[in-house]
Amino acid sequence: MILPPGQSVKTGIDLAGLDFSGLLKELARKAFTGYLALMVKGVGGLEEGTLIYDSGKIIACTYEYLRYDKLLFGSDAFPRIANAAAATKGVVDLFQLSADQVKLITAFNDMMAFLPKDSDMSAFQVTAFSPFYEEQIKEPEKPEAREQLLKRLKLWEAEGKAEEALPQDTDAEQDNQTIDNLLKG
Repeated sequence: MILPPGQSVKTGIDLAGLDFSGLLKELARKAFTGYLALMVKGVGGLEEGTLIYDSGKIIACTYEYLRYDKLLFGSDAFPRIANAAAATKGVVDLFQLSADQVKLITAFNDMMAFLPKDSDMSAFQVTAFSPFYEEQIKEPEKPEAREQLLKRLKLWEAEGKAEEALPQDTDAEQDNQTIDNLLKG
């Protein structure tokens, strides 16, 4: 999610030693306006959560799984941020924004809107990071067509079939070529 840079309040706060619930209470007490960005290392890669504040109240949030290019908003994002707050590998950044900047963010991204209740805030009592949420967003892997697998393993000709008899490239074949190229380079 692209947000205005705002004024940096504090960056690179190590999540391992942070009392996250205490930080949220402090932001509420100080009537913070801006956003908190939380970056953690999940099982499959980097994950980023963002809480948008207006006068000390959380009014919107997002959560992104960078490896899977999945961006979640509002009520779908909030429990993932609570889960990420329990991670041991991550950092928190705080950026102050003007009230007008916050209004613009929410005006153009209404799906981000989320006003947590007290019961929602209790989610931040999680004690250990869980890969459960990441498993929910993963797309199931497509089975590779038999012919494409034989071609990739160079076994197609072993079955006595010419390369020309092989069906045209499929999405699975293109995916495998991309993966092979990434592994080579």
